[in-house]
Amino acid sequence: MARYVYYACENIYGGLHGMNICGVVEANSEDEIADIARTAAYEIIESYSCIVDNLEETIAEYITSDMSEDDIDALRSEIYAEDIDYAWHKIDETKAGIYTTKQLDTYAADTDYDYFISTFC
Repeated sequence: MARYVYYACENIYGGLHGMNICGVVEANSEDEIADIARTAAYEIIESYSCIVDNLEETIAEYITSDMSEDDIDALRSEIYAEDIDYAWHKIDETKAGIYTTKQLDTYAADTDYDYFISTFC
């Protein structure tokens, strides 16, 4: 198990105006941390009705009368996937070993992501 810092946001504003999340978690693999970061990005989208409204308007433009519910769900998934952004980096334990995961998580949420990476990754 390793510790990772992740950053997740939506693509419309790119994390501006606090529409982002940064955290530190323990994960067993890069697939697991990617899933955590991707889920966080989707949660950001879902928490802002203005973003959901914009995405649903875009989806409505592509829906045709011959599309099944499965086709519409696939379209929705594709459009939502285009609107998320996320990244992660493995924490270097030689730089961060004295800190607990909770301490690093708090620090990551309160500081610049790039600065955190340069300090602990």
